[in-house]
Amino acid sequence: MATSYEAEVYDLMQYFHRAVFEPSLRSVIRLEGHIDENILKKAVTLSTDTIPMIRCCFVEDQGGLYWLDKGFTGEDMVYVVEAGCDYNEQKTKLLATSIDIYREPQLKIFILREKQADTLLFILNHMVSDGAGLKEYLYLLSDIYTKCKNGENIPKPPFVSRSVKPLFSTFGPLAKIRILLAKYDFNKHIKPLDLGLEGEKTSPILTSLQIPPQEFALLKAWSKKNGFSLNDVIFTAFVRVLSKETGQTRVVVPCPVDLRKYLAADQRKSITNLTSQFICDIPVKEADSFITTVSELSRQMKLQKNSTACLKPVLQFSLLSGLLPLSALPKVFNSLFTIPFVSFSNLGLVDSNRLRFADLNIGEMYIGGAVRYAPYFQVTATSYQGACTLACNFYGTSADKIKIDRFLNGLKEELKLALT
Repeated sequence: MATSYEAEVYDLMQYFHRAVFEPSLRSVIRLEGHIDENILKKAVTLSTDTIPMIRCCFVEDQGGLYWLDKGFTGEDMVYVVEAGCDYNEQKTKLLATSIDIYREPQLKIFILREKQADTLLFILNHMVSDGAGLKEYLYLLSDIYTKCKNGENIPKPPFVSRSVKPLFSTFGPLAKIRILLAKYDFNKHIKPLDLGLEGEKTSPILTSLQIPPQEFALLKAWSKKNGFSLNDVIFTAFVRVLSKETGQTRVVVPCPVDLRKYLAADQRKSITNLTSQFICDIPVKEADSFITTVSELSRQMKLQKNSTACLKPVLQFSLLSGLLPLSALPKVFNSLFTIPFVSFSNLGLVDSNRLRFADLNIGEMYIGGAVRYAPYFQVTATSYQGACTLACNFYGTSADKIKIDRFLNGLKEELKLALT
């Protein structure tokens, strides 16, 4: 009899998100050379001992929602594709590949092979993990690959809990009551923001823009000198471009927060979803300088970082999911969570010392979010080897592509203005 795994609280939350985006994360890793696809397949197979959901199908039946282990291996998840004459178009089509969560493994890896180089294209079901967890999976996979390549013994990696229970076990009863009584109403604060994107469900737009190391180093130095986090600075640029594109002088947007900081140190590398949202309500007048906007945004972020209020909807849903029948949970979810029309996610720094496929150099690496349907829109930021890549995944028209490129270029220009 096949092994099954309980669908955790965040699995359910991501499952209910499916109405507004194709729920998969993407990552691009460009190698300076060719990877050994057979060793990569072996490494993928071994990695599923740590995160068995990858080799499962998701099941919804009278027994509820759960993962069913189908025994998928790397042979079922890794594909070699020879690059044609239009590399970029081919890359976009492969990255836009969806996952049938009910019939397929929850991970696909395409090796887009050129004469002298490979580009690894990862598609991971968002129900399995968030962006921070995907980074941890890539570290795990590359480490296993390297050990296999070097002929080293590979101990069976431990399975790390994906439950929210460790998250809340660090809080006592009174602390949990304070969380539940906190003033945090995401649904009331977040208002629709429309960028005027048309949308086209059969035409994926997966675009990215890099801030080169020299420019990004100046930005990091400026942030440190002025007492702001790098995330605050990039997020401010996003808010200011959003204000210009929509004409709104008050921008209310969420900022994802990684809840792993509340876990014990040995549990922070978990491959799962552990994200909530801060709420930023930022006035942006035409005459406001960048420093004016970032100062207000930073003030709001510091207040929220010192609070546990962002845990409130997660704790509420966790408690109610254990009390109510499955049929009631979508309604509960919709009452607690709003999927914002427009969002920004800084996936942070990818550690080049932990992401190494044996002796292969990595020329470029970034992580992108799920492919959104109009009017939903998201920009992600990933830092790797001194550069920062801004990415947007969207189903849209050629006119939408122009708007998205303009938005990303505007974001980059705002960051340049911060330095002047």
